[in-house]
Order: sequence, then structure tokens, then C-alpha cells
Amino acid sequence: MFGSKKIAFVFIISLLIFCIQSNTATAQTPVDKLVTVMPDNIIGFCATSGDDNIKPAFEKSILGRIYNDPNVQSFFGSIQKQLITKMEQETADPNSSKAIDILENFAVPVLSRPIIAGVAMKMTMEGPPIFAFAILEAGSRKEQITSVLSNLEKMVGEDDFTDVTVGSLTMRGPKDSDVPIYWGWSGNYLVLGINDGEGLAMKYLQDSSGRQAVNYLQKVPAAGDVLAAYIDYGKLLGIFSMVAKMKGDSGEFAVIDKVINQLGINDIKSLAVRVGFDGPDLVSNSLVEATRPARGLLAAFKPINISMLDMVDERAINATAFNCDIAGLYDTIMQTLQIASPNDVYPEIQEAVSEFETETKLEIRKGILESLAGPMVTYIIPMAALPEVPSGGGVMIAELKDASLWEKSIDAIGQLAAEKSEGMVKLGTQEQDGRTIHKWEIAPLMMAQVMPCWTIVDNKLVLTSNLQLCNLAAAQISSGTKSIRDTEGFKKIAAKLPDNITSISYADTKTGFNQLMMSVQQFWPMATMLAAQKGLTLPFVLPNLSYISKDMGPSCKYSYSDSDGYRTCYRGPGI
Repeated sequence: MFGSKKIAFVFIISLLIFCIQSNTATAQTPVDKLVTVMPDNIIGFCATSGDDNIKPAFEKSILGRIYNDPNVQSFFGSIQKQLITKMEQETADPNSSKAIDILENFAVPVLSRPIIAGVAMKMTMEGPPIFAFAILEAGSRKEQITSVLSNLEKMVGEDDFTDVTVGSLTMRGPKDSDVPIYWGWSGNYLVLGINDGEGLAMKYLQDSSGRQAVNYLQKVPAAGDVLAAYIDYGKLLGIFSMVAKMKGDSGEFAVIDKVINQLGINDIKSLAVRVGFDGPDLVSNSLVEATRPARGLLAAFKPINISMLDMVDERAINATAFNCDIAGLYDTIMQTLQIASPNDVYPEIQEAVSEFETETKLEIRKGILESLAGPMVTYIIPMAALPEVPSGGGVMIAELKDASLWEKSIDAIGQLAAEKSEGMVKLGTQEQDGRTIHKWEIAPLMMAQVMPCWTIVDNKLVLTSNLQLCNLAAAQISSGTKSIRDTEGFKKIAAKLPDNITSISYADTKTGFNQLMMSVQQFWPMATMLAAQKGLTLPFVLPNLSYISKDMGPSCKYSYSDSDGYRTCYRGPGI
């Protein structure tokens, strides 16, 4: 059985990449069907197609193979047993494990079926103008779920619940509650309503045939819908405004409204996200629907040229390219602060900036920020990938509008840091191939074999974590040798990229996963020792997943805009 643990595992992975997207064929899912029976005036919802529908695709995926590995099951089963035993000892309650079993027995059938939970608006003169709901399509599990619900009521105490009449149906609810709450069956649907005395959540459950349902997810490709979510920003802001007026805080909300307008957030109509599986990969699709042209925060992010990744060494474990108007972003934030707190926060920040600029003899906005052009690339070289840099390290490359202004600004910051550090920071330079490499020797970082270095090549800033990497990164820019774009993994992904991307992140997931496991294995003996001191006996050996990692492909996340708004796409193992 797929079960609650596996659903939780998939949900955690899905939520970690909640705002990423991939191009996959759209097909109707159980979530699409649930959307048609939701109540009106939806503010937002979260849904899943359920174990019964997700399981076949999950088991073919990398994540599914990891989860189903017998050693992984044994490993986490052992840890779970230890934690339950520890909980029983500390609470002195032998029924603790029984309660967990009952809750798990409830979660398994519930999460096996399509379920949707959300918040919607309602017209009312009393109380909050919203209600919450959850709708589960029980399928063949209705009898099982009914039995588990009954057991849960018995565990909590049957005297605490009573029958509740909602419309033409008899439901169950708590005896004493300031807010109307009910749960029960409408046909084959299990329904939960909170602050919904009118039964609005059940409006379309018995007959939705004549309804023109809003397809909140239609503009976002699906891949089975392990997770689907939607937020209507317009309705959300409307609720805030309505509540503020009800409480007499309309003046305070007016300031918030101005802040939102300055940031350009009120241009956003909605956010829709769908996460699922396609073969070995986890894929995610998201759309921020917004009006044009972009303003505020969104206006700071510009299209990139994919050739920026030519500056990335082909042995990099991951690379990210983006184009951000940092000076414009700074202006937007400062203007927003001036609107939000013109007499407190804004003057204090202005004073702090002025003092810093006076002390360092540089200007932040018209100096270091003004010198940056916007396009930037970052990448990581893993350990042992390059003989010249066995420890690996990180690289950032940024295009400059004014290289001399950058040098003047960063030198001023370096001098101040050296003066204030009491010998902990030392500045130095080194000539290499006609370039000047600037070194910052910072004692604590030196112990970790990290020495920030920077140089300028072809009006590009090269900032690295050590001297050897600075030389290699500079040579990569000048020589135009093979880059990460020449790897087979990137070529495969690049064939599907749209033209107007605003950012891209590419990762060699296989290498990254193997290095992560090596690092955890080195740390694990210490972890088991520390756990033993707390009375927990952890497994001494980590599961060996090398036979699965060999099948991992690369992962790629990118963002772009189209006529509907701003899209973000992800495809990869999900690690």
C-alpha cells in the first residue's frame, strides 16, 4: 500500500519545489474532477490525486525507487520504532503508539483517494467572510473511511460530538464550538466544513451538471497531480481589505495597499502549481498570472542569453544564470520602505547607509550597485573533479557596466574590513596572465581552505572561493573551451528550452547525490553516537543507493514569461 508515509514523503519533496514547472502533456486528473465540485468564490486550495492514482507513476520514479528500497524501509522503520518507544517512555502513556496507529490507519485510506482542501469567500454580516472546506472522493474506500472515522470519535470521546443538520443532510460536529464545524457524507464524498453553517461546501456535490465550473488549473500542464495548488491574489487582498474595514483599520490597510502597489504585487492575479511524475522524473509546472508590463519586483528580472553558460566549466556540478537589475531592485525596496514607514524605518536606514558611505568613502547605489550590469552566472565545482582544485569551490561571474567603479567600490570595502578586523582580514594581489587577482585572506575561512578572490576579465567580475579556481574561471572566459553547454545532459535539456527565459538552473544530480551520501556517511558515526547519548539507537549503516543513483539524469529549472504571465519549470529526479 502506498500509505500515509509515502504520501507525506512525496508531499515534502513537492512542497520543496512548490514554485517550479516543467513542460508535460496535459491530461485530466482526479484533481480536475474535484475542482468541478468545489464551492464558488475560491480564494485558494491544495489537492492531491491520491495514492490509488499516483502509485503506479511514483513507483517508476527515482523517488519511488528510493522510497521502496528494502534497506530504506528498514532504516526508517528502525528509527520510527525508536522514536515511538522513546515517546512512550517520556509520556508514560502506553496508549501513545495506539493513538499513532489509529491516526495512521485514518491517513492511509484518506490519502489514498483524491482530496481537495481550500478556503472560499461567503457573504455574511457576522464573523469572518470566509469558510474552509475539504472534499474527499471516497471511491471504493467509503466503508473503510467510515469505520476509521467512528474509531477516531471513540478515541477522542463520543460524548464530545453530536449530529448536525446542514441543509438536507445530517452530519457530525463538536457539541461545543464557537465556529460552525461539520463533517460527514454527501453521496460518495466525505466533506468537512469550517465556519460553513450554510453548507456552502456541498453546493455542487450532488449535482454539478449544469454548473459552469472555473478551471483554475487549465493553463498549467499536469503530470498526475501529486500536488496541485491555487491562490487567487485578488480575492485574498479583497478579504484583507474587508476585514480591515470591519475592524476599523482601513487607514492601516491603505498603507499596505500602497506598499503592495509599489512592489507590483497587485499586478499578480493568481498562482497555480501542479507537481507530478513523468517516468523517472519529478516534474512541476507553475504559473504566476499577472498583467503587463511588469512593475516593481518583477520588473527587476530580465531575459538572459543562454550563451552566458559558456563561461561555466563543463565539470561543474551545477550552474545558475539570471539577469537581475540589482540597482533597480534596491530602488524599489527603498521606495517601498519610504511609503511603509516614512518617519521611522526609512530615515533610520537612510542614516545607516549615509554613515556607511561616509566611513568607506563609497556610494552603495551609485557605486557598487550601479557598476553591475545585471547578467550573472554562478556554479559549483565538486571535490576531486579538478586535479588543480581538489577541494572544489564556488564561482560567481557578473557582467559589469563600469569595471573601474566596481574596483574602486570593492577596494574601499576591503580596506575598511581590514582596518576593523584586528588582523583577521588581510588584503593582497597577485599578477596572473596579465590580470590582477585580488585576494582576501580571512583567518576563519582560511582554516576551511577558503580564500575569496576576484579579478576582472573582459569587463566581467570573476569572484571565487579560492585562488586556483579564480585562475581556471578566468581562463574559461578567455579561452572559450568546452563548457557545461557541451555536456550531453545539458544538450538534451536545452532542446526543450523556450527562447525568452529569465533564469535557468542546471544540476548534475547523480554526482551531487553521490557526494551528498559520501558526506552523510562520514558524519553518520558521530550522529549515531550523539543519538545514543539521548537514548536512541540509530542504524549503524546508511542504505546503499548507488544502484539507483546511476540511473539519475540531470535536473533543470528555468523561468520564462508568455502572454499569461510568468512560468517556472522543473524536471529532474527531485533530489
